Amino acid sequence: MEKIKKLAIENAVSIILGALEPARRCVYNSAIMIDRTGNLRLKHRKFQEPYGFCVGNTLKTAKTELGEIAIIICGDLYNDKIATRIIRKKPDLLFVPMDYSPEYGSLSDEDIEAMAQRVMAFQVRTFVVNGSPPGGA
Repeated sequence: MEKIKKLAIENAVSIILGALEPARRCVYNSAIMIDRTGNLRLKHRKFQEPYGFCVGNTLKTAKTELGEIAIIICGDLYNDKIATRIIRKKPDLLFVPMDYSPEYGSLSDEDIEAMAQRVMAFQVRTFVVNGSPPGGA
């Protein structure tokens, strides 16, 4: 984290990245935002987690110079509880780091259309960053 904070400060940029976050009895699949001053501004713990991690249950936002920002992770895109919260909170920007790694092959046009339809339902400017093939967003 110190290296990420240093990079943010040296380059005067905010950085959003995935992180494994240890807790007492489990680990969260989280996404964090470090602002350009090196401060932790936002953390999201993934709701849709099929791999035995702890699961999150809140959607937080952070005020930035770009407006109100929210982050969700990968499969959270299809979680109705999160969708309701995004629509209610109406952030200016939503970031979705994603690692699309289907067992059956490459990303299809149907998959892209399903993602696009889901994003449009939120009515929020959304940036999906997809790491494919597997390797993290």
